[in-house]
Amino acid sequence: RGSNRTPARWIHHWPFSVRAMAAPLGPADAVIMALLFGLTILKGVWVSLRVNRRRSGAGGEAGGVTPEDFFLAGRDMPFWAVGLSIFASNIGCKHFVGQAGAAAATGMPVSIYEWSAGLLIFFLGFGLAPKYLGMNLTTMPEWFERRFSSRCRLLLAVVSIVAYVLTKIAASLFAGAVLMEVVLGVSMWASVPVILAVTTAYAATGGLSAVMYTDVGQATIFLFGGLVGLCFALSE
Repeated sequence: RGSNRTPARWIHHWPFSVRAMAAPLGPADAVIMALLFGLTILKGVWVSLRVNRRRSGAGGEAGGVTPEDFFLAGRDMPFWAVGLSIFASNIGCKHFVGQAGAAAATGMPVSIYEWSAGLLIFFLGFGLAPKYLGMNLTTMPEWFERRFSSRCRLLLAVVSIVAYVLTKIAASLFAGAVLMEVVLGVSMWASVPVILAVTTAYAATGGLSAVMYTDVGQATIFLFGGLVGLCFALSE
């Protein structure tokens, strides 16, 4: 249905065809997307200023942010923000594009992956997290240093960063590029830098607090959009 757009050259090498699924975007669509990106960045700036004011009011250095404020959100995030952030961190374009496509092709067994992940998150929260908090740990490499040596900490940190970039981040960027290509007709080389720039902007200005509050909004969009997509798919 609708007119087919010519995808970018890199899509032609895929083992399946990709077609545009939506009509050309109108002015209202462009305004909504611009507002979404703008509000995401502004939220990061607002959270960063809020953290600075709170620390200054507590007697800290004016305008300064401690590593605990930046990397751990000051250890005072509400439970609902933590829960929605964990949800949004585990769900993204790679699920709505990749796993949804795999489920359409192979069936329900794909869901076993996410069901098992949910069980492991509960085990982490109720089984391992209390031990980590009791030991005042910040990262897993820190535990390896206490248990083994600083070399083990460095090795795990390097392996974790490389694996995270090559698997989770790369898959999320690629899935987002596919979505931008199919819906907007924007090539991967144009969409990926924009995605990286927006993400870096709010993460660098607000730290983990900005990331978690942004995740709250994204989780709401995921839940609402996923429900609408499910109803639409079942109706078809």
